Amino acid sequence: MMARYAGSPYHQQFNSPIGNLCHYKFIFPDDDKFLGATSFNKIHQPGNGPGDDTAIQREQTSYWLVRQLGLPWNYRRFVAVYVNGHRRGTLMEDAQTPDADVVKEQFPNDADGFLYKLQPWFEFNATGQNFNNNSWCTLNDYTTADGSKKLARYRWNYLARRTPDSANNYTNVFALIDAANTPDPNAYVTNMESLVDMEEWMRIFAVEHAVGNWDAFGSQNEQNMYAYKPRNGR
Repeated sequence: MMARYAGSPYHQQFNSPIGNLCHYKFIFPDDDKFLGATSFNKIHQPGNGPGDDTAIQREQTSYWLVRQLGLPWNYRRFVAVYVNGHRRGTLMEDAQTPDADVVKEQFPNDADGFLYKLQPWFEFNATGQNFNNNSWCTLNDYTTADGSKKLARYRWNYLARRTPDSANNYTNVFALIDAANTPDPNAYVTNMESLVDMEEWMRIFAVEHAVGNWDAFGSQNEQNMYAYKPRNGR
């Protein structure tokens, strides 16, 4: 089995696998799966910062609201984690992260589409110890001198996690950017609804605002979401 730390650059205050509370990713061999899986990404310390939700109920309550609204959701369960005999916090969460399995669960009849991770554009220094957040994941229109979309600019914020053809195919992202930057209000609504399940988007944004999660796409910090574009439909 292999293991490594997990989490964003904002949560890298780890000093050892058994020191400060941290998140993990566990990887099992193909010929020695655990509970039928090879990847456990991620094993999460409850809270925004590792272990700062002492009630360990924030995420569970938020996901309950998501389920009540009929929205896509990722499976989470409490687990007791020991590393080299050391108990890691009270309970951790085995948190499902969107991947091919999640796509098949949510889109069983159209699972060969495009999956993107919506994240900031981080730049690290040569030592890897310090970083800058150059941009959140926005719907802004970035172009080159000739007016075409600047592909390199979008790679950072719309990280291709699954694609039926090429990781260089950003046609769907560019179409979304064009729709989101439509100047005419009536055409804007029409263009967005032709590409996006706006009812689902608005319900997701409503839950995030209701639970006070400003650390997600659609809120103050545009990140921590995944987007899936089926081959057919929105």
